[in-house]
Amino acid sequence: MNAASRAFRFLAFKRGSIVHATRPRTRGQTSFHTDSASVSRPRRLPHPAVVIISLLPLAAYGVWYWYTYNTFPSGARRPLRRAMMKHYYTDDPKGAVGEYLSDECRKAGLQNDSNEITGIQLRLAEMYDTHLASPKDALALYTTVLHMLSGHITATDDDPQQMKKMVGIAHRLGDIHRDYFNDLSTAREWYEWAIRFMIGFREHPPTSPMPEIGGADPPAFVPDEPVAPYTSPATKPVKLPDWVSPTDIGSAMEALAGIYSRQNRPQLALAVYLRALEILDTDNSLSTADRHCRKAILQNNIAETHIAVSSSIPPSSVPTESPSILSQALEWTTKAAASAQLAGGLETCPECTVCAECNTGTIKHMMKDYKAAKRHFVTCRDLAAEIKFVDGVKAAREGMQRVNDSIAQLP
Repeated sequence: MNAASRAFRFLAFKRGSIVHATRPRTRGQTSFHTDSASVSRPRRLPHPAVVIISLLPLAAYGVWYWYTYNTFPSGARRPLRRAMMKHYYTDDPKGAVGEYLSDECRKAGLQNDSNEITGIQLRLAEMYDTHLASPKDALALYTTVLHMLSGHITATDDDPQQMKKMVGIAHRLGDIHRDYFNDLSTAREWYEWAIRFMIGFREHPPTSPMPEIGGADPPAFVPDEPVAPYTSPATKPVKLPDWVSPTDIGSAMEALAGIYSRQNRPQLALAVYLRALEILDTDNSLSTADRHCRKAILQNNIAETHIAVSSSIPPSSVPTESPSILSQALEWTTKAAASAQLAGGLETCPECTVCAECNTGTIKHMMKDYKAAKRHFVTCRDLAAEIKFVDGVKAAREGMQRVNDSIAQLP
């Protein structure tokens, strides 16, 4: 990789910053005392090493400036600087788009799949995505760049940053399809591709038509569909490449498991959530409190998935020697509550604490322990009200209503 390409990676995929060269601090001046010793002593020059160290920031700025902008033809540098200023330092996203799309930037005389051109396209996609609420334009640009990069899949095996870039784009494509268009099937394809790419499969990215806002509702569970006997999934360690961080693959797995849950595929969701929980324990980039809170989120999701499995699988499909699915779900809510407390409870992990109580109430209701269910729902409501968690209050009230309805039907 030449120096220009390496330099542009800094420009294109890290938020730039305006660096102002400042005059190096000089050593303190000699004293103005008028004693004869200070007057007659000759002035000493700074040590050469001190001068060199003082000039290093200025030299670094000069190198950064040269390699950042001089990878582009001279005609493209001015509009690119204006685009970056409007993008990151002013409230003028449409003006930034205009600069990125200027003839000088588009006709820079560089190859379409070069770091320079793909970098401009990614910045433009970011503008559409985060500043202009134009998801279709963002999708089109992200997809274009990812397919161009995938044409060099073999070469990227020696370029971890390029591979991380591809995974990040795929994850963002999944998020847009899920959040803007409710297109769960396409979102699932992107998350699955990202995970498979991270564990070593080299496949070209999926292709899909542009979605319509709204998408389709997740399919209802079909009771007559053949279901394999349920067993709690077991996981085996996965050896990841050095360039894959636990955060990268863990977040993709959580997103994929969430899609499986929304598509009423709880057994698949459960297996992926358990894998994500295993990977979380290896993520040293998180603080202890953050790790416990993330663990509480996953444990709550695993408990909810067990509840969904219990609702969708006939009791005859569960081996008699296995613990009941609801008992396993209750274990996971207990773990979630404990993890939330280790993270700091309502102070640092408030919604997880509320969800654990609400999930426990749901499980107790399904076990027909109505007294315990009502107690947990009341606790959930009070905690949610304390932290002003509106959805939590609503879920607790709905849970209590279900319990009251069940009690009313007792003989």
